Amino acid sequence: MQPATRDFEIVRGSSVPLRFSLSTITDGATTVSATWDSAVLSIVGPDFSVRYSTEDGGLTRAEDGTVTWLPTAAETRSLPAGRVNSYELEFRWSNGEQWVVLAGTINGVGGLNDD
Repeated sequence: MQPATRDFEIVRGSSVPLRFSLSTITDGATTVSATWDSAVLSIVGPDFSVRYSTEDGGLTRAEDGTVTWLPTAAETRSLPAGRVNSYELEFRWSNGEQWVVLAGTINGVGGLNDD
């Protein structure tokens, strides 16, 4: 399975939640998949690497399978500025399957506030 790609911006020093879901469209109807067992979000930049998962509490999972990362202001401020951060969102199943379902670049912008 080829991962979907999406680039986005994060304002450094903000704490805006990011939500992800795996959905399929069949006969015009969209269904969100909630069959996976855990999710991992990895972000890598120059001299920077973080990993969040549903297992360690860094990501939360809703009943419908939506994954949410609620970063702190300190976490987003630690992202390097610019379009230099790559990320992958991976879903894992108890049978050992692991799928990278979303990948792309995070552009760290701003971050002048000092809170």
